[in-house]
Amino acid sequence: MSDIFHRADENKQAHPSQAKSIHVYRSGEDVIREGEQVNCVFAVMDGQIRIIQRGRKIRLLESQDVFGLEGVLFNKPSPYAARALGKTRIAAYSPDALDHFIRENPRMTRNIMISTVTQLMQTSHNLSMEYNSFSLEDVRVDFFEDGAVILEEGTAGAEFFRLVSSQGGLRVSAGGKEVGRIDKPGEFFGEVAALLKLPRRATVTSIGDSAVQKYRMDDLDIIVKDHPEIALQIIRKLIARSIDSHLNPTGTLV
Repeated sequence: MSDIFHRADENKQAHPSQAKSIHVYRSGEDVIREGEQVNCVFAVMDGQIRIIQRGRKIRLLESQDVFGLEGVLFNKPSPYAARALGKTRIAAYSPDALDHFIRENPRMTRNIMISTVTQLMQTSHNLSMEYNSFSLEDVRVDFFEDGAVILEEGTAGAEFFRLVSSQGGLRVSAGGKEVGRIDKPGEFFGEVAALLKLPRRATVTSIGDSAVQKYRMDDLDIIVKDHPEIALQIIRKLIARSIDSHLNPTGTLV
């Protein structure tokens, strides 16, 4: 878009399409602050601008993109912050320039519309991805008293679990004999049996009061996408199960 915009010549009367100013922003510097009243239309000449709303990164602008239309068209504070990523050159234009483009320059109007629609699509996509993302902290927490059974040997289930906290940890037993403990907050258990659709190989009971999150296998695709470390943990357990299967028929995997 910068190939059509014109820089103002201080020795001549400013044309409506000429920029009021052209400024180079450093990386991390705000062009617009969220909530700021803006009376200019901005165009990215070189570099990139990150649009941020309430701490969320909602879209990325590059050369030829425009922003700041909300303040000019609706006379409202900016609903977002615009922040430079790396060295970025920005041209600022008065509201008169926008009126001029609409009346006199169909090509420029088309470019502005393309930029606006592209940004809208990018924002919708990013918000959709954010909506579909899975936060481990958003899952409901179940509380278990001392001796309560969280899952039972021999039963089937399509759920797996994550330890949030526990007074004494979780006891893992098979055939009535303790074979292990789960005591690290954040540790997952039950995912191997659920993933392979096998009966639970052990019983897990709470030692003291414990807080545990329960997940459905239907959530696994989203969880693995957002938290690849979980996929690594599952793979490690599958490998451990394969190695130990002949040495320890019972094992500690549940």
